[in-house]
Amino acid sequence: MPHTPSTRGPRTAALVLAVAGTAAAIGVPTLAGAAQPRHVGGPGTGASITTAGPDLRTITLDPANSLEDTIGERARYCFDQPIAKIGTGGFVLQSYDVRRYWQGTATQATDNAACAVVSFPAGSDIGQATIGGVGPGAVTDLANKPSLVASEPVIGSAAKPAGGATTAPDLIDATADISAGNAKIVTYTFDESLNPAPSRGAGEAAQTAYQASDFGYVLQDGDPVYAAAGKVTATGNQVKVNFGAAPVESAARFVTKQNAVEDRPASAVQPGSGLPLVTRSAPGVVAKSAQTGGRPSLVAAAPDVANSFKLTFSGPVTGGSAAQIRAIADDGTLSAVASSIGTGGSENAIIATFPDSDALTKDPGSIVRIVAGAGAVTTTTDPKAGSIYSQAPVSTPNNTPGYTNGPDLLNVAVDAATQRATFNYDEPVAASTPPSRFTAFRSDGTDAQGTGTTTSSGNSITVTLGAGIADFVAFGQGYGAVNDVAGRPSPNQSVSKDVEAAPTPPAPAPSAGKTKVKTSLSLRRSGSRFSGTISAAQKTCKYNRTMVLRKKGKSTTRYGTARSLSTGRYGITKRNASKGTYYVFVLAKSTKTISCSSATSKQSVRVR
Repeated sequence: MPHTPSTRGPRTAALVLAVAGTAAAIGVPTLAGAAQPRHVGGPGTGASITTAGPDLRTITLDPANSLEDTIGERARYCFDQPIAKIGTGGFVLQSYDVRRYWQGTATQATDNAACAVVSFPAGSDIGQATIGGVGPGAVTDLANKPSLVASEPVIGSAAKPAGGATTAPDLIDATADISAGNAKIVTYTFDESLNPAPSRGAGEAAQTAYQASDFGYVLQDGDPVYAAAGKVTATGNQVKVNFGAAPVESAARFVTKQNAVEDRPASAVQPGSGLPLVTRSAPGVVAKSAQTGGRPSLVAAAPDVANSFKLTFSGPVTGGSAAQIRAIADDGTLSAVASSIGTGGSENAIIATFPDSDALTKDPGSIVRIVAGAGAVTTTTDPKAGSIYSQAPVSTPNNTPGYTNGPDLLNVAVDAATQRATFNYDEPVAASTPPSRFTAFRSDGTDAQGTGTTTSSGNSITVTLGAGIADFVAFGQGYGAVNDVAGRPSPNQSVSKDVEAAPTPPAPAPSAGKTKVKTSLSLRRSGSRFSGTISAAQKTCKYNRTMVLRKKGKSTTRYGTARSLSTGRYGITKRNASKGTYYVFVLAKSTKTISCSSATSKQSVRVR
């Protein structure tokens, strides 16, 4: 899925639920014959859908969760009506990497009849989850009506987007303690909790232990120096490494090798994916001093032509060693090593070209940062010195609720005459799998699955849903219903019918006694991303607002939708936007006590 320009901050996820009759074929967490999720707080989400049975409304992590206890971690799943009993549908949490997930065990809450308390294995670090879901029949109400498949964003998630970040632990700091004389200790800090008992595959060195030789430092005028061989342990999100008498107090930067650490294990991964339960780290570097001993340092990286990135350094540079330049993907894998270096149009820049690999040619947007090892380039002055070990972000993964690193469902357009629906995604998709992985839902809880054949074109898949298509209130896709061009599967997601292109309904009239709150919003554009912030005197008027991207002269057409975050921030992705002037409209919102006005963005942006 598309990324945005960078700044450091938490990370996120998406939901995996099995589709009826497809779990064995596509290898997903099995949730008792699941059909499709109905609502997810991600791109293109409409209003929550109400059916005849109990409908999932919120998933909240227990603030008392601790990675250090042995009683497990908990989350609260709440529905729109009281629960009579827990069924067999299953309860799932998942992180941004769509192929890893946690499965939990539910009991009825004692303090709220509409909620279930779900326990997950101890030490899971479910704080990294951003999307949770239930399978069909996860609960039943007092009338014995079962719940349908559903998904919701996780409240209390520690995940957030960060420039250059991956789904693996990323190095964010390192400090040296020299108080012990010849036993100088460097503490390496990562952006998430580490697995205290790391696992390594057969044949890998020092199984069940981190290696000191994967941790190093760089002096101002030198190459990386790594610690002597030996085992080290992790506590929380830190690893302490003994460098003996080495001059770590003079280090300009600290570095870690590929696979130096790993995160807490998930319960399971997609069968057949070949992935471990953990995500292992990519190479990392943190600068502790602006001084580089005259060596150039990588300060910026941006995509150029196919397979290439423009790299800007802190001083004039010329060619060096292409093998020292590496592209890192959003899942933490070492995507590619550069094959050549060319001039970059200015004395401080080069163009690094990479091999014709799938990760870069098919999905260059998955690259989040570039690492330039020691001597990647050389200065143009005498004496010629190689560049210092450094890195720069390329993009910020959309690690926010509802988004994944696979194709995310944006909206569904219906053609009643042909009885076909077109599912639109946020990135190009490859040919789909069986049409039964696409579903439409009615308000009474019944559904209809796709039939016949599917057709794909660009970012879209079209499927036949049959007679009565106009009666459906929502549309969903199964896990792996489509893959992106790099082979990543789609998560289970759905959108409500009101996400389709249609005139905006009139704002509801405020009820007597309600507080009227005026809303305003800003708008800016960066590439395919339209974003901004809602301003309002009441917090409830900032959160979970429906944002609609429109174009002047086409006021009844929706070119994209999104939900605002608790901070009021929103982002709408529209790839290949046609020429015209775009603006954003926020729909009115009303609660029992507050009426939030609709509004049009103060700014508009022109696409040429």
